[in-house]
Amino acid sequence: MKKILITEKPSVAMEFAKALKINTNRKNGYLESEEWIITWCVGHLVTMSYPEKYDEKLKQWRLDTLPFVPKEWKYEIIPQVANQFNIIQSLLQRDDISEIYNAGDSGREGEYIQRLVLMMAKPNPSIKIKRVWIDSQTEEEILRGIREAKDASEYDSLSDSAYLRAKEDYLIGINFSRLLSITQGRMVAKQVNEERTSIAIGRVMTCVLGMVVAREREIRNFVKTKYYKITGKFGEEQSFCEAEWKVNEKSIEYNSAKLYNETGFKKKQDAEEFINKIKDSVDIIIVDFHAEATAEKIAMGYFLDGKITCLYGTHTHVATADETILEKGTAYITDIGMSGPQKSVIGMDVDVSIKRFVTTLPERYKTSTDSKIVCNGIILNINDKTCRVEKIRRIKL
Repeated sequence: MKKILITEKPSVAMEFAKALKINTNRKNGYLESEEWIITWCVGHLVTMSYPEKYDEKLKQWRLDTLPFVPKEWKYEIIPQVANQFNIIQSLLQRDDISEIYNAGDSGREGEYIQRLVLMMAKPNPSIKIKRVWIDSQTEEEILRGIREAKDASEYDSLSDSAYLRAKEDYLIGINFSRLLSITQGRMVAKQVNEERTSIAIGRVMTCVLGMVVAREREIRNFVKTKYYKITGKFGEEQSFCEAEWKVNEKSIEYNSAKLYNETGFKKKQDAEEFINKIKDSVDIIIVDFHAEATAEKIAMGYFLDGKITCLYGTHTHVATADETILEKGTAYITDIGMSGPQKSVIGMDVDVSIKRFVTTLPERYKTSTDSKIVCNGIILNINDKTCRVEKIRRIKL
């Protein structure tokens, strides 16, 4: 007896064959060894039938036939890829098949493609179907996915959502395309100098088109406005970094009528007055460096050493135990940690987070509701005269 494995495309099938050490010549639409048969889809092989397949009268677009909502949904093989479907169907109906492995792309659409093929091919219902779910196409991950393949029924909810999404797309596309083509088609055709035209509507397509049109209108109606940004160079002549001023809630110019936007002033005079106001008034400079890479934070700490009072890192949410005062006097810590629910995965609900990692299925994150709050931070002891940090220490409340 043999196991059959179905991927979404030929290139993925080759990776599975390589991982399973299947050394054989490629046959017409599949590979076969003593233990395995590997075949593939070429994207979608099955599609939903158009209204005229339900009733020939529906081939003509008329208002009195809308809305069209099938009581039972019909599907058909896409003619351009019928040959590959027939190959898969013949393989699935062989007497020597003991297990079927659905190795479609890990996601809703990948699940939908494979489910349609299995529905139309009608393999022996007694044959067990397993789902391979992998995050990459490395040999190690492929072998793990096959080894840990779960019963296909565990992905029924994902399959149901895929079918529902497809039906939603179909109903919106068929009904609204016909409705607008009938009622507005002549007007649109006249605008584009055509005798007749149809108007295509889609759940996603029309929304994206709306965004494109809105953006195009913004571009066409855009009026250039001069405004003045404040930038500065910090460091020595041979080694410096450039920064741009940006208003925030703590700024003295927050919500000021003088601002054009969050990075600039309407008038040059106002910008110059602001520069003069802050030029010599800042004694203590604290930088919040939001970055993921530890190396970036450490490098920036040394780069700004002696030029600022303190640099603390954020973003990774976990406090680091490397608080120090660098040799030129700048206090530094790679990450001060998060403030939020104590029982959480960096703020998120524990059970939801574990489910995402264990199943690798999409799951909407939600904030932890744990009432115990943890607050991480740092305390700086700054000399009043020198404005230098004399001591830095972590706190956790």
